[in-house]
Amino acid sequence: MRRRNSIDPNTIKIASYAVTALLMLTVNFFCTKVVLKKSNAISVGQYLDSCERITDGYAETIEATLESYKAALNVMNFPNLYKVMDSEQIQAFLIEHKTKLKKEFRDIFYVDKNGIAYTEKGKIYDVSNREYYKQIIHKDKIEFISNEIRSLHDYSPIFVYAKAVYDVNGKKKGILCGSVHISTISDLIDEISINKEGAIIIQDMEGDFIAHPAQDWLGQVFNPSFLNLNLTTSSKQNIVNRIEASSTAGNPIYIFHKKIDGTTWTVGYCVPTSNLQHIEETQAFYQFLIICISFAATILIILIELWITNFFQKKQMISINFDSLTNLPTRERFEREANKLILHNQSSKFMLVESDIRGFKFLNQNHGERKADSILIQFSRNLNEITKHQHGLLCRGYADRFYSIYKITSVQTAMKAFTGFVDKINEEIKQSEIPYTPKFGLSFYLPKEDKGIVSVQHLIGQATFAKKSIKDNALKQYAIFDEKLSEKSNEDNYIELHMEQALKDGEFFVVYQPKIDLKTEKIAGAEALVRWENSKLGFMAPYKFIPLFEKNDFIIKLDFEVYRQVFRFLKYCIDEKIPIVPISVNMSRNHNKPEKFVHDFIALMKEYEIPPEFVEVELLERSEMDKSTLREVTLLLHKEGLTVAMDDFGSGESSLNMLSNIPVDVLKFDRSFLLGTDMKNAEIDEDKATFIETLVDLGKNLKKHTVFEGVETAEQRDFLKSINCDTVQGYFYSKPLKQDEYVDFVKSHV
Repeated sequence: MRRRNSIDPNTIKIASYAVTALLMLTVNFFCTKVVLKKSNAISVGQYLDSCERITDGYAETIEATLESYKAALNVMNFPNLYKVMDSEQIQAFLIEHKTKLKKEFRDIFYVDKNGIAYTEKGKIYDVSNREYYKQIIHKDKIEFISNEIRSLHDYSPIFVYAKAVYDVNGKKKGILCGSVHISTISDLIDEISINKEGAIIIQDMEGDFIAHPAQDWLGQVFNPSFLNLNLTTSSKQNIVNRIEASSTAGNPIYIFHKKIDGTTWTVGYCVPTSNLQHIEETQAFYQFLIICISFAATILIILIELWITNFFQKKQMISINFDSLTNLPTRERFEREANKLILHNQSSKFMLVESDIRGFKFLNQNHGERKADSILIQFSRNLNEITKHQHGLLCRGYADRFYSIYKITSVQTAMKAFTGFVDKINEEIKQSEIPYTPKFGLSFYLPKEDKGIVSVQHLIGQATFAKKSIKDNALKQYAIFDEKLSEKSNEDNYIELHMEQALKDGEFFVVYQPKIDLKTEKIAGAEALVRWENSKLGFMAPYKFIPLFEKNDFIIKLDFEVYRQVFRFLKYCIDEKIPIVPISVNMSRNHNKPEKFVHDFIALMKEYEIPPEFVEVELLERSEMDKSTLREVTLLLHKEGLTVAMDDFGSGESSLNMLSNIPVDVLKFDRSFLLGTDMKNAEIDEDKATFIETLVDLGKNLKKHTVFEGVETAEQRDFLKSINCDTVQGYFYSKPLKQDEYVDFVKSHV
């Protein structure tokens, strides 16, 4: 028998490697082609996305600038004066007060219903052919920003912001206008320009340039004949679009464009088409280079296969135990080590700290992942410094969460060291390129107080709970877990679980606090206030449940339950011929649909046949409900014959500005003004008294009825009476009364 020739194992190994190498090179070649093709598409897409974001940013800046013009024109907007003035009087008023104009306005003028313009320079023009006149007088526009037009004064290119003016009957009688030279917008673009590769243009609906890098083009029309897409038409969906076009110099460009809200303008960001060609050429070079490198790399990878395998095994072990960004231990490793530390020191005290950065998600979005990572690295170094000093353990949990644990001698000593660390880290953050604010949750393991040995997971849960309690408090940086926090959380949970049933069971009831006329010392009205009597929690003051109901929107249901009880009570008084004074009810901040609110409110009034003169609605001045919503609610309630009050007037952010737009009937001043007074020798602090008197005088000058809350002493009553405040309410006269007590009070004070 012939013996078969044996094959050398090394030959088999070499052949195997050769076949493997050939397969890998072939697969690698085609994969590289596919990946680079996708990479090219991604690079182009990222470039286009960046151009779109730039366009969007410029559009937002222009919108903000136009809003500033609106605000500037509102300085000269005095609706109550204009209602009774004729055209010449308004012109004289503008001439007298023209120094208040914002510097960007070239002219401010008033246009009557016939299209005659009266300027603050004493000139008179016919503008009846202007589009802004037609849009406001003959159409339903309240305010309007014009296209580029020519000034009747010197034929220079301008645009006009126009706002309707009303007569005493609420009908349009004319227009208050401000003109701006269109070069102002170009100057603004030059100031905020951050990218020299592209140019910004703004065109109106007619194709006229509002802004252009070359001043000579301002006010001129440019519509290349080969453009198949009209800028203003294509932008009406308020999204950024891209078209290929030609610049005014004849060069091929891409135009990224977006409609500017509230105008017929379109902003365009123009970049040379050669930019994309450069990206594609660069990608082609890299494609060739990467293919060459990949061939060499494949051979090298095969030769060092075992070394690579061992290397990745080692890296895998490292990643399990250490965070790749900060090099700190992972949470899993931290929990193992911390539990060992507690177990081996059962009689010792420990402090656990959970740390994160307030609003880190927005820092990441606004500054990018790289900057956010640098913040995390800096923050981790600060934490690591104090951890090493206190001989503790530190880890990165996830995102911006860090956990640390320290063995301590006492809570007082630990807190002193901790607050010192917080002060130090705050000082270092002030020097950072991007400022940020850390916040902390603390929990303690105290062997004498805690029953048994607790796990680090339990301490982390407590610290997390404590930190969540300061989520909405920007002024507080840390919180310590205690049982009161847990009790408050349990109480809030109980309230949310039982609020619907409490409404069905009639646990909410209304009390009435009288309002007293200071001239007659008789009752002039009352405010309806809600209270809650619960079978488990007992009587609850509003501060315990109202903020929670405002967060979960249950307050809307509760408001209408209060309205129903008030209307039922008023109906009872009417039927029983009990003396009646107007009762005010509160409209909570969550009602953000004026028409629906007023419709449902009036329907409930009509159900109980309550005359409108017996009801007053109190609105709360606040930023959550914007001025336009408050104005709309007020006007709708006025149409139904109801009186409207501004509650807590003077405690918000923009009281005076809001009064110029919201025609309320009553100004109700917050009790905090009186709580801040200094009762020395039965007199109110002089500075505070002057301020209060100024507020009341303001109400009188605006022909508003004035009411002061929180009157608790005779000195306060006498002072308010001396400055001609109309009405007061507070414990000096009466606490909030239940229905029967209130009826007796009314009978004895009418």
